[in-house]
Amino acid sequence: MPRWVTILLGLHLGAGYLLVAAPEVLLGLPAPFTYAFRASVCVASLWATWLAIRDRTWALPRWETLAIITVLAFLVYRLAMMVIAPNPQSMVPPERYWTAFLGIVAVPAVGFGVAISRPRLALLRQWVFWSCLASVPLFMLAAVKQPLSVSGLPRFGTDRVNAIVIGSAASLIAAFGLVNRLQIGRPRSLNELTAWFPLMLSGLGWGVIALTASRGPFFIGILCCLILVPLRRGVAWQDRLWALAEQGVACAVGYALVIKLTPYNMFARLANGATMESDEAFGRVPVLRRALDLFLDHPITGTSPLDPRTGIYPHNQLVEMFVAAGVVGGVVMLYLLVRAAVKIWRLSQIAEARWVAAVAIIAIGSSFNSSSLFLDGRFWAAILLVLAVRPEPDLAGGPSERPTGEEMHV
Repeated sequence: MPRWVTILLGLHLGAGYLLVAAPEVLLGLPAPFTYAFRASVCVASLWATWLAIRDRTWALPRWETLAIITVLAFLVYRLAMMVIAPNPQSMVPPERYWTAFLGIVAVPAVGFGVAISRPRLALLRQWVFWSCLASVPLFMLAAVKQPLSVSGLPRFGTDRVNAIVIGSAASLIAAFGLVNRLQIGRPRSLNELTAWFPLMLSGLGWGVIALTASRGPFFIGILCCLILVPLRRGVAWQDRLWALAEQGVACAVGYALVIKLTPYNMFARLANGATMESDEAFGRVPVLRRALDLFLDHPITGTSPLDPRTGIYPHNQLVEMFVAAGVVGGVVMLYLLVRAAVKIWRLSQIAEARWVAAVAIIAIGSSFNSSSLFLDGRFWAAILLVLAVRPEPDLAGGPSERPTGEEMHV
């Protein structure tokens, strides 16, 4: 796989939202610059697809390739119908759906189904981590003109820089800290500075999550811990307990500092909003109920997934697929998610690919409480990556696995 394809995939995974809104949100450029930016990503992905076909480096299994093409065909059809008969309540203009879907979602979802060698996998990890790390201060800089609120960062320009986006990047940073801790084990000495690097990553990640007061990234971060730590075979139980305790301390300290330094009680918001029903119009549960009603009204042909009352999407991509494409498209989407879950379990046993499992858990987990199938480049890039990476049994780490030097770093 060419180096530039690796870099492009890394940017999708680490800072997917930047590819959607970077020119508008971060630079304040008019819409044509955004469309040109997305078009360049689309062309680059098409070229990557051509290279994969020409060089016979296509890595996706046959049935997964067919499922991806089927799902994308359903979404293209539904998007066309949404443009022909737009929802007057929609918060996102139809042309933005089109350009985001074609430039950030659909074409990359095909172009990234290429074989990834072991050196490229290591390079990809670097780009995912650093682009993710850089996205947090960039989003903060985009919102400096407005105060931070517990409901998310306010609008900036013509797009939304919200708390869920920043929190999702932060949960990925915390996940990298967890993966590194499982790989190198607990510190043997207070003077072993490199062994404290995972704690610094986890502290940064959970601190930013606390600052955003976003519930989705909070629960997804916990889910990542509960999945990765038990699945990791060959790690002593003391190291597993240390990894979980480290994440818990980082989370508690991060929230305590934010509560101390801001007028908001983040834990109270988590508790009061745990059911996601606090807002009858925009709360997660009421929106999902109305989406399910839409699916029951159109179970075969599907319909627009935008809520006719509020104009927002269901914030659950599996439900959105059932609504947009009917039962056939929903079942195909469910098949992809099941295949991805099986692959996540396999990748979690392999030292060099464990970070891929973490990225997939964050991206797929986030898809059940935020974003849209038409806008989420990170979700599609993660699905393709986790399906394309082929685990090798000889890469699985054993109890004695303890890397040194640069291997300790993300």
